[in-house]
Amino acid sequence: MVPPADPPPELQSIGRYLARQRELRGITLDELSQLTRIPLRSLHRLESGAYDGVADGFVRGFVRSVAEALGLDCEDAVARMLREQVADREVQPRVTTRMRRALLCVSLVLAVLLTIGAVRAVVSVAVPVSVEVRDVVFRRNAVRLLAVEQRDRAFSFRAPPAADDPAEATSEEFTDEGEEGLEEISEPPPPAP
Repeated sequence: MVPPADPPPELQSIGRYLARQRELRGITLDELSQLTRIPLRSLHRLESGAYDGVADGFVRGFVRSVAEALGLDCEDAVARMLREQVADREVQPRVTTRMRRALLCVSLVLAVLLTIGAVRAVVSVAVPVSVEVRDVVFRRNAVRLLAVEQRDRAFSFRAPPAADDPAEATSEEFTDEGEEGLEEISEPPPPAP
């Protein structure tokens, strides 16, 4: 089986182009690292294509230094790298600032709506909307009921006791008994628990 041929140099990525040129000249990566003073791991990344499509200052410097060490035209190598970037940009859809702002606005609106929905769900579970009368529990205060009962007894007008002799039942006895009831009530009832 015949190995596939390399694409023409114009179509090779910058990393593959520099690796191929280094191999043609018989230079190892260690020797190139010593010549350019670029760390070996950075040269590995450059040749493996990790920096393909990236044109920041460091990568341009790496490409320029490697091209110079290999005896290539530095400007041609950097221009080859920049052409790659233009081709990559044409392939990838471009996200504009307006699109980013629109996506941000939509995501904020969705976040607000989700938050409102979550709060409504929590509130509807925590607080019932209507309270039925049968669910209300009335509690009785025994101390208060006793005080009200004693008050009612003290102020109630009872008929004089039936006696065999009407002379025995005098109005004084009836009023004294009523006053005693008032004295007992005049104390404030103990506080309800």
